[in-house]
Parts: sequence; structure tokens; C-alpha cells
Amino acid sequence: MDERTAAHELYGYKVALRDLGLLDREDCYVLPDTFGEERPRREKRATFENLHPELKRHRETAQVYALGLALAEDCPDNDCRLYGDIPQMSGSMANYTFGDTPSADANKLQWVKIKDGDKTRLICDRVILVSVSWDDLNGQGYVTGKTITIDGTKYKCRLLTGGSNRRNNDWYAGGTPTNNEWDRFITREEVITGLPAPVSSDLDTNLNTTDHNSTHKRTNSAPAISGQDEDLGQQTGSFAEKYTVTDVEGDNVVVTEFVDDKQIRSYQATLGQEETIELSRENWLVLANGDHQLRVEAVDGNFATSVRVWNFSKKETVIAFQFAQPEETDTRATKILITPTWHIEGSVAKVEACNNAFDASPAWEDITAQVAINRVYNFLNQSKTAEKWGVNVRFTIEKNEGYEGEVSISGFGGAYE
Repeated sequence: MDERTAAHELYGYKVALRDLGLLDREDCYVLPDTFGEERPRREKRATFENLHPELKRHRETAQVYALGLALAEDCPDNDCRLYGDIPQMSGSMANYTFGDTPSADANKLQWVKIKDGDKTRLICDRVILVSVSWDDLNGQGYVTGKTITIDGTKYKCRLLTGGSNRRNNDWYAGGTPTNNEWDRFITREEVITGLPAPVSSDLDTNLNTTDHNSTHKRTNSAPAISGQDEDLGQQTGSFAEKYTVTDVEGDNVVVTEFVDDKQIRSYQATLGQEETIELSRENWLVLANGDHQLRVEAVDGNFATSVRVWNFSKKETVIAFQFAQPEETDTRATKILITPTWHIEGSVAKVEACNNAFDASPAWEDITAQVAINRVYNFLNQSKTAEKWGVNVRFTIEKNEGYEGEVSISGFGGAYE
């Protein structure tokens, strides 16, 4: 071990002991030759050597010592090994905020995931800021719970509960009530599935050879969505894409589908089952020309989120449609009124109607001029070849070449007789 690493590790112990109130600043020092020539190996200790005997027996002392050894042994270089570099709070707690996940793996935090009834707790596996008081945290809402956003997902960040009083008049024996979160999850008085269970001697105030030291790391993985993000290029109409959602922990996963920022479906996923996101004809028709996306978001019970995106573009110069089925009439319709809601600047619009829509070749009549002035159009046709009369209307809107503005129709009303 180099001198710098050793110095950081020793300083980490010092900060932990000082913040726990176990040592005063003047009682924790480094001998001038501490990092000189390597000394003969000593028998492995279970706690700090230079402590008052009364302090040595406390459970918290042994826990701090075990934590230091575990970090030094298990963590990679330049990660939590130099835990003496944990920053001390400076100024106001308001200066500190939670940000998105950093790109560098070495800077990412890991979280212990514990399912507690119908809730899921995510507990950071390391200290990220020291010298923070209860008042500092309470002033920013972190005692009872503050909503934070990480990678676009909201979480409630708060202190673990620690009980309202000491247990059996001993501050080192734990808190009461005994179902507080600190004693359940950190001291691990509660058996947690998948982790070694503590025995009674682990939970008393005496340090002896029966005590167990263990470290663990469990992380929650976001759901997985099959495939990769894709650029589908220019599309000419409705289309669909297939995908499958899985989750390694088997959590409940809610999937939401979007066209741009418009939600089109939300459901609880059946893990491993193939699903389809569809851009329907109705949604296609209301899309303006330009760049768009289909998007699937999968969120598990711990709010871990995955996203799959299909980018595409739309570039249409003609809008053309008519009734899906003609409107049947008892007799020949003689007049019609059509009132569209549209934006047709930079285009040529044509509106046609017929009163013999069930014929093989209906007599379409151009009613554009009357539509433009919001007036009734009188049908000219007086004959049919089909068994029944019927009315139909069709629109054709063609954008002028070179015009880049929006041309659209959002709906229309009308009447006939």
C-alpha cells in the first residue's frame, strides 16, 4: 500500500470516530513514522487498538472498524478505497443537490434494494457527505422526505427512522420501538431474505469471537426492452414495431407507449411476452410534417426506467380522404353544407360531394366555392343506378411546391337534406 492510500484510510477512521463522538480530535493522531518501513505483521484485530476499553466493547465501534476493513478489501482502487476523500459539508445543505447518473462507472452510487411489505427501500451503500447535522437535513426536508429527480424519475429521499428513545437505557443497544429502519436494515436485526442472518451475539454490546462481519451489495436493475433504438427514416402511413420487456428481478413493470409526447397506451407488462406499439391511421393523420418518434417506457416498482425509441419522419404534400362509408338517405339529397376546420394557406384545396354515393361511379360535384364562403351547395345530380340514395364527401388538399408552412385539417361539420 502506498503512503497516500494509507493516509486516506487512516483519515477515514478518524473522521468516522470523531463524527460518532468516540474520539476527540486531539486523541486521534498519526505518529511521524507511521508510513515508514514496513513493520512486522500483527495478529488481525477485531477493533481499534488505541481506544479506551469502555469504547472498545461497543457494537458501533466494531461496526465502524469492520466497515473500514471491508471497504479497503472489497472496493477497487480509486473508488471507495480512498473513502477519506468523502467531502465534509460546507455552508448550507441547500448547496447540495442530487443529479443524474454520471457517465463514469467509478462515480456511480450503488443501492441496496430491500422490499419492505408493499414498499421498496433503496439505501445507498456508502456515505456520501459527512459533518451533516439533523437540523441541516431537516431544513431541506430530508428528514421526513423530499422529492428528488434522478434521470427523469422521481424518488422520495429521507432519513431512515431510528426510533424515538434508547433501548434498555443503553444508547448503544439500539432504538425503540425496535421496528425502526436503522436497526432493521443497517444493524440488521431483521432477517433479510438472501443475506446471512445475524445471531444474538452480533446484536449485543459485547465484542467477541462469535460476532460476524459481513458486507453485501445488491443493486436494482432497470427493466430491459428488446432491440435497439432505431431511425426508421421517412414513413408514408401508419406502421407498428414489436418489442419484449423483461426484468431480472421479476419486478412488476408498467409500460407506457407514446407518439412523441402523446400517450397512446399504458399497461402492466407480462414479462417476456412480445408486444406491439402501433401508430394508428388516426394518429398518423394528425401528425404534422417533420421528425417524430414512437417511444416505449418501462418502469419497475423501484422507479428504475428503460426507454426504447423509434425515430421517423413524415413529409406529405397531399391530404386526401372521404367517408369510410356513405351516409344512406331515404330520398335524394338536394343540398349540403360543409364547414371544415383547416389551415390551407400555401395549398390548393378541393372539396367534393355526391348524393348517389352507392353507385358504382358516383356523380362527384365540386362544392369548394360554396365551402369557402360557408354556404349551402345545391346538388345537380338527380339520378342513381344503385338501389338506394347516399351522401359522401371527399377532401383533397395539395401543398404548393416549395411551401414549408403547415397545411392541415383537424375536422369538419356539416348537414344535408
